[in-house]
Amino acid sequence: MREPLPVSAYEGARVKDADAAFSSCMVIVPFCFCDKGFLMTNRFVFVFLTANIVAVAAVADPMRYPYWQMIKDVNHNIEARPPRPCSVNDSNAKSNIEYPFEMFRHLRASDVFRAAREGAQEARLQAALGKSKEEIEALVFRNVAIALEYLPMLIRSEKDIEELSLLLGNREEDDALRRYLLQNTFPGYAPQSFLSLSLPELIDDNADIYSKWTWYMATHPAEEPRLQCMALEICYARLRRDYQRITETNPAVREQLESGASFSITDFRESSNIVFSRETNAVVRELRGRFHDFANAIAGHIAKDSTRAEEVKEVTKGILEDMRDNIKGLNKSVIEDCLEGKFMLKTPIMRPPAAQTPELFFDATDPKRLDDLMQEMIKATP
Repeated sequence: MREPLPVSAYEGARVKDADAAFSSCMVIVPFCFCDKGFLMTNRFVFVFLTANIVAVAAVADPMRYPYWQMIKDVNHNIEARPPRPCSVNDSNAKSNIEYPFEMFRHLRASDVFRAAREGAQEARLQAALGKSKEEIEALVFRNVAIALEYLPMLIRSEKDIEELSLLLGNREEDDALRRYLLQNTFPGYAPQSFLSLSLPELIDDNADIYSKWTWYMATHPAEEPRLQCMALEICYARLRRDYQRITETNPAVREQLESGASFSITDFRESSNIVFSRETNAVVRELRGRFHDFANAIAGHIAKDSTRAEEVKEVTKGILEDMRDNIKGLNKSVIEDCLEGKFMLKTPIMRPPAAQTPELFFDATDPKRLDDLMQEMIKATP
């Protein structure tokens, strides 16, 4: 099985690729001495081919994106492992997917965040080769998916959730990277995978910082529209889920659920025979306050002088209408005012992420850390 190369080997590959790129450039030099009538054409050809050579050399350079190269090596080793032997025990055939925990145990969450960013940057270089915007975005998603698939195995503390949240909220990061990560933080927005099934549970255990930054994304007037629409929907879905959970703590509601009867928040709103305890009512009041705060915070998207994208306005209006129609106990006049755009967008609740992003997003590559990781990868390779 192919073993990951040490950093010194990556350095050698970089020199080799640079020599190859230089040799390719020499091929087009003779064109510069052609007839004067072809001068402009030849200049265009020279510039075009040079841009392509630079892009290809950059993509092929493992030292330019060391963390991304490291993750690709890990995935290669996983894919190259021999299949599990067949067993006479039928129960083994029904077991869950086997995840290669031993191949990733030496990594940290910050390592795969770096790899995801580097994978996105490498994919963007393909634009110099004439690929369309759609093709580039598909490549970014592919690289980011490879880098982040086993992220839940590496989240060990609240600090890792904070780093994830800061990456989400940082508008200087690649939008496709942020969108891919965001859609995997709440059920129903991404295809089923280890990441989409595991990450939401880890976030729920450390939800405060994540909630603040997704709220920031949902309300900031300069956020990218597609990202903002998803952030709006996820913020509201989390509020609705909390509301549903509260209603399910009521004995009468629980009895309905256990009997197999269909139940929804709308059913609860229309039921006059269900009464909450004093303690539950206190929790409901706190949650209703969060609904009101969210309504006020997003109302500016549909204000008369709003310049937000139409899709953002449409999602915002849909959320406010659902609050008005389906959430019991809200102040309907507040929601109606929000629908009329009378509440301007509040100042974002946090400072821009770039001012608070930890060093892992900006510091230089650490050669010692990379060497240590490479040695751990070699040990983990069967």
